[in-house]
Amino acid sequence: MSGQSKEIPAIQALRAKLRHTQHYIHYHLPKEPVFGQYYSDITKYKNDVVKFFDLSDEEIASLAYLNYPISSRVLFDHELLTKVIQQIPEFLLSLMQEGNSFLFTLYNFHTIEPHPNVKIEYSMIRELSENIFFIWNQISDIEISVATEEEKLIQLSRLPNAVEFDKLYYDLLGCFQMNLMSQVWYLESRGASINLRQNVTSYQDSAKGLVLSEVVGFLALPYRSAYETSVEVWDITSIRNNIIENLRNAKFIESIYEAFKHKTTLPEIDSFEFVGSIQEPSTKYGGHIDSLKLIMPEDADSDQSPVLLKFFSGDTYINEINLSHTEGSFVYFLGAERNAEGKFWLSEPEKHHKILDQIWEEFCLPQHFKDEKDRNPDKVGLALSWIWDFQNANRKGIRNRIHSKIKKFPPPLRNLNLIQSVKSETSKHGGIYKLHSQIKFVEFVAS
Repeated sequence: MSGQSKEIPAIQALRAKLRHTQHYIHYHLPKEPVFGQYYSDITKYKNDVVKFFDLSDEEIASLAYLNYPISSRVLFDHELLTKVIQQIPEFLLSLMQEGNSFLFTLYNFHTIEPHPNVKIEYSMIRELSENIFFIWNQISDIEISVATEEEKLIQLSRLPNAVEFDKLYYDLLGCFQMNLMSQVWYLESRGASINLRQNVTSYQDSAKGLVLSEVVGFLALPYRSAYETSVEVWDITSIRNNIIENLRNAKFIESIYEAFKHKTTLPEIDSFEFVGSIQEPSTKYGGHIDSLKLIMPEDADSDQSPVLLKFFSGDTYINEINLSHTEGSFVYFLGAERNAEGKFWLSEPEKHHKILDQIWEEFCLPQHFKDEKDRNPDKVGLALSWIWDFQNANRKGIRNRIHSKIKKFPPPLRNLNLIQSVKSETSKHGGIYKLHSQIKFVEFVAS
């Protein structure tokens, strides 16, 4: 490992993040039930972890720019890393087993014709990657071309069934499968007629699939757009339109065309400066966040079931954060207040029993939440939840945790004061909050 005493600040900061990542992986993964599927020897595993993170300055710089087959974000963003350990530990175990060398070389291998009979397995990982690249290249070339819309659809429909598989993967192989699923969703959303040998459009465990899409990053955007579409009934037209709109706003085709045709030249290591936090690129916007989508937990009996808060400017998706169930319940209450055009609901929570009952049903919350929601307001006593927290101990902490997550994003989103402290002229209580006035509506979406 490079132990240079004059390490430049950007590399030094990235190396510090990787040290923490190594601690997460070293300590938590051996305790996961799937550990034995990848390692029978704990000493071998620990040695692999040490070797994986034994990186020179040049390798750290390369890793910071990585966006295929995984997004570098998973190794630097510890909030995402925690979700990966909880939901798909097999990904990290397979990554340690494979080692880091392929991360620095795989994206260089392309082919002008797809390989036949390629299966999703480790023995064919290079051919698998080349076939995935081939389809992305074909898609971007066709869409950027001057061909008519009819000609483009005919050409897109000719793209081959380039990969075979017989099950769903959540480890490193799943990253390639996620690319394949995104390609299928893109082609179908464009109206291309494709004949699939396997159904590759969804993961049976949607929570795991969503985390895997975050690991893959930008190239998983078509899959995520399909997953995030909210419709009253199954409506493939609405889903297709939503995918195309999201990809258009994110300049998806233009981005992959540039990435494949013009390789990024990394800066000289002596002048390396990594600007901004390591985040998946999000749509730039000049206006305001004016609506939110709160993606409800799939399992109300487990506080590990993901809760997502998505930010929108008009119909444009901007970014998202992961919330705890307690944080999600607080946003739900404030969102219900905004949707009803209400005021100061936190000063009189007893008037909103239906909302509190709904929150109890939707989220996995401590028993004291249920006890306090049924409590007489004249006998509040010490508040353990945010319901009667007029001393503003719990509510302030929840607000600060949510804001600290928003602060990780680039401006202008990082400057959003989403949850504002307010004073009610009719209430003697403190700890009253509301959503920022620019938020017009909050949509609650079942997972």
